[in-house]
Amino acid sequence: MIFRINIYYKYSDKIKKYFSSVDDLGNVEVYESYVSDYHIMDLTFTYPFMQGNLLLSFGLKNIFDNKSVDAGGSGGGAHTGSGGESSLVAYGRTYFFKLNYNLSKY
Repeated sequence: MIFRINIYYKYSDKIKKYFSSVDDLGNVEVYESYVSDYHIMDLTFTYPFMQGNLLLSFGLKNIFDNKSVDAGGSGGGAHTGSGGESSLVAYGRTYFFKLNYNLSKY
């Protein structure tokens, strides 16, 4: 029986976003904002039983425990990013256990 380890990795680069707001005089202002880069990694261990018909898997997702990353922008309007803002990217670290049984011979 072969024990299998899978590692999944994803890097998300810094993302630029643009938004607009209207001031009290009716002027439209466009602002640039961003979401910082972040890394996510998952790890899975799988072990087959009964000639591969039964698979036992366990592991964890989001090893780095990312929940939110910095988000900000430029500009000085009432609704613009002035620092200290964040954007949600994941639920945080989670653990899992999976039992898979194959009923088919083929």
